[in-house]
Amino acid sequence: MKKITAFLLVLTLLAGVTAAFAETPSKEDVVDIIVEEGDLLIVWVNDPNPGDEEFVTPPVENSIYEAQKNGSALDVLPKEIRDQLPEGFTKVNEIGSMKLDGNMDSLADVEDVKAIIKFDTPYAEGEVVYLAIGIPGDEGTEWVLLKGVANEDHNVKVTFDGDTLRKIGTKTFGVMAISAE
Repeated sequence: MKKITAFLLVLTLLAGVTAAFAETPSKEDVVDIIVEEGDLLIVWVNDPNPGDEEFVTPPVENSIYEAQKNGSALDVLPKEIRDQLPEGFTKVNEIGSMKLDGNMDSLADVEDVKAIIKFDTPYAEGEVVYLAIGIPGDEGTEWVLLKGVANEDHNVKVTFDGDTLRKIGTKTFGVMAISAE
């Protein structure tokens, strides 16, 4: 009888732990970006199988990680972009890659796209978070700094201007979330 009770207790604990992990949101299993332009999406570019040797980290993201390894991820940014960051904004919580998806024909007519980005880091409501967007080009990476604000769901609301979206086009671009220390 004690063995059956112990066995049932272990099963109950395992079910509870499994449910807790299933309810924990992450970039991989939650709609990452909700775009108010219905047919244009901004999506994460992730390794679908962690440890997959065939997956290649996109170049801009790779350059951010390289700068981080050598001192600070912010070192990848040109001085004029770093100078736009207010004093104290030196904490890089997130590094990743994104791309535009959906009806790319609508890109020519887009002025601004308001997006809500789900990061692994939960930001306090009202907290300012800057997004450094690295757009690969023939002459290197062009960086744009966007100002976002965390909403009540701890996600970052940000507006992508049409010019930046057109520069991105079909390219995979780097994203670095920067907050105050």
